[in-house]
Order: sequence, then structure tokens, then C-alpha cells
Amino acid sequence: MARTIKIKQGFIEFAKRRKGAIELINIQVSEKRKGYGTILLRRLEETIGKNKTIYLFNRKENEGGRLFYESNGYQVIALIPKFYTDNFNPEWGERSGDAYLIIKHL
Repeated sequence: MARTIKIKQGFIEFAKRRKGAIELINIQVSEKRKGYGTILLRRLEETIGKNKTIYLFNRKENEGGRLFYESNGYQVIALIPKFYTDNFNPEWGERSGDAYLIIKHL
């Protein structure tokens, strides 16, 4: 079951299992690039606890997302071909469906 951490500027949804899985992170467009995503990641990491691993999947075309996670200490460990089946989005156009598996050991 997903849990949510909220702040005024956005939220993060995650599943707390043996490993923490980030399901969705969302910041209001007008509030992006102001540090709120990092605030949410830190709160998530505090919630998950030490000696755990957080993991997520990031669409290959979402380079900004990948760079955001890497700047917060997360590592790309694999590229998974055809992970996503929805290969078209009006906002992004055609997409490969490939995803990076990104993790951080706490």
C-alpha cells in the first residue's frame, strides 16, 4: 500500500517494504527547481530508515529526473528495455519505453 508525504509545494508516494519504492514524486510546476523535491527525498529517507535501499524507475527520456536523483546521491544501476508499455504521450511524443533502475543505499 502506498504512503504519501506531503508539503504545500508537492508530494511523494512510496511503498515501505523491506526496500522503499518511490512510486511518484510530484512538485507543482511553479515550484520546481526550488529544492522541494530534495526536501521530499530527505523526509522519505528519514521515514524509510537506515540500512535500507530506496529504489525507483525513471523513464529513459526523463533526463532531468535522472539528474535530479543522481544529484541527491542515487545511482543508476541498470537500463531495463521496454519497461513501460505506454510509448506515446502528447507532452513528450514518442518514447522508447525503456527505464533506468535507480537506487540509494541509506
